Amino acid sequence: MSDEHKSAELVEIAEEHGWRTQVVPKFSEDFDREPSADKILWHFYGLRGSETLHVIYQGDRMLEENVYTFGSYKRYPQRRVAIVELLTGQPDLTKNKETIPELLLENKTVDFSSDTPAMDIMLAVLGKEIQWVRKLDGSVCDAYIPKSSNLGSKYFRVYNHPTNGRYLEFVNGEGFHTVRLDQIVSVG
Repeated sequence: MSDEHKSAELVEIAEEHGWRTQVVPKFSEDFDREPSADKILWHFYGLRGSETLHVIYQGDRMLEENVYTFGSYKRYPQRRVAIVELLTGQPDLTKNKETIPELLLENKTVDFSSDTPAMDIMLAVLGKEIQWVRKLDGSVCDAYIPKSSNLGSKYFRVYNHPTNGRYLEFVNGEGFHTVRLDQIVSVG
């Protein structure tokens, strides 16, 4: 592979961020008779954990057949900027339906802890969508906490259970919910 080809830049960026990479050039059948850069397809492959990325160039032009996967989640980036963001960023664990709940719990993105005052927690989640790992079966759940049905409601509260810790209780269009605070993994 020539260092001058655009795929070499992707290799460098990817390897700096923990990806294993490979570039495979494929030549068209008539390349021997009429050599031309447009008759070479450059396939960039990247692998990092459960993320994969496949980018295709025809000569120096990126094609629109690129694919990024993270477990069951797929994305089709068509611009260099989007590809570099994927290579340099971390995967969004909430996008992968096969994400291990333990990984979500380790990588929580909440602005409160178990000792945060109840009012601060309630203000942090009101009018937002929360995601949590259900303790009973380990499934990942999410719900929107609407202001209209919770603000001033006796069912919207944070309370302490004597043996199981603190809980958030709320109501939405799907009914009543009770969620352990330490199981909430994201608010957004």
